[in-house]
Amino acid sequence: MIQLVFSKRDRSSVFRVQDVHLRINTLKFYIRDSKHDFLYKTLRPLATVLIKRQIEKAIKDALVTGFEYIDGQLVAVRDRMESAQAQDVISHTDILKDVSVISFLLIRLLNVSF
Repeated sequence: MIQLVFSKRDRSSVFRVQDVHLRINTLKFYIRDSKHDFLYKTLRPLATVLIKRQIEKAIKDALVTGFEYIDGQLVAVRDRMESAQAQDVISHTDILKDVSVISFLLIRLLNVSF
């Protein structure tokens, strides 16, 4: 679950990531051709927990980075839209093309399969 906070007062961003909840329920890994089966069987539960935590942390960091990138792109589009409205120089279709690219990036970020 990703919690986003939208702010109208802060001009440097459209939204920010407040919290990311991520849980990996199952993780199976195997060590092949091990000569230390007893050591492997006793340490596997501890290693599984540690590996799960590291994978969860890496995915959370990647999601936050991706959403921060999209936020920066949205700020740039908003600024371009406001300057275009003030000057009537840039056509709105060019700006809407940028918005469609950003929405494509957002859809790709949310549809990542692990």
